[in-house]
Amino acid sequence: MPPGAPRLFGYEHSHYTLRCRMALGLKKVPYRMIWVAEDDAETPMELVGKKITPIVQFPNEPAMAESLDIIARVENDGRYGPPVLKPATDRSDIDSWIKSISSPMRNLGRPRYIRSAVLPEFRSQSARERFVTTHPLPDPESGETLSKADWASLPKEHRDLTYEYYFADSDNQ
Repeated sequence: MPPGAPRLFGYEHSHYTLRCRMALGLKKVPYRMIWVAEDDAETPMELVGKKITPIVQFPNEPAMAESLDIIARVENDGRYGPPVLKPATDRSDIDSWIKSISSPMRNLGRPRYIRSAVLPEFRSQSARERFVTTHPLPDPESGETLSKADWASLPKEHRDLTYEYYFADSDNQ
């Protein structure tokens, strides 16, 4: 890695991290990718004061979070060439489509993330358990999605069974 390359901290499964990786790649910015374990709160807390990713750290600068802020920082830095991103559109059809697939993507993705042998953030059992505890899925019978606090207060077995249900019910999502 060349001297002065930024470090990007994130999760492989995160579309927010992917946004930043794409922006860095489009601008041909060399960077060091650092995968954060799902149960590692210490690293992001030390960098930005809360458990969040992605985080970018440029040499001799404070670390910064929030994917859109990171992208703007890279896009508007003259050292990385002229801006390359197109302006956002106000296409309501695209917004509607994204909203229509959000729930199925979440219901299909979350049970698979924790089973993946390749996602570095889920290598440990404690990381997988933390993810299940902090990422609610809808109740299979009622369709209701509990708040994070209410979901976390459910017995572990109930959360695990809900994840199992959505893993097994892929064809209906």
